Amino acid sequence: KSTIFNTVISVSPVTSEVKENWEFLWDKYLTSQQATEKDVIYYALGLIDEDATLKTFAGYCLDPSKVRPADALYILGRSIAQTRRGRVVFLAVHAGQLARLTEEFTDSLFAVDAY
Repeated sequence: KSTIFNTVISVSPVTSEVKENWEFLWDKYLTSQQATEKDVIYYALGLIDEDATLKTFAGYCLDPSKVRPADALYILGRSIAQTRRGRVVFLAVHAGQLARLTEEFTDSLFAVDAY
């Protein structure tokens, strides 16, 4: 892993350059070929302390061209929902979409705690 990658991961929640770091991590997520690296990246992406960026990230989870369906449930349940802000943003973005979420993830949606 690169030093820049490690630095961004470690400071992403507290930096004043939120958008720049988020975009750097998002690009790394898109180009990474390693599942464990993707896990670390999307966990860090969910720590970003900015509503607009979290809303964008939450919205990507229902777009398979942006987020692999295999990652989407983990992102919604573990990455974005790991903070109070993230949970509020998730509900704001996906309120009224329970049918769509259930369709996308079948019964897995209700087993988020298992992950």
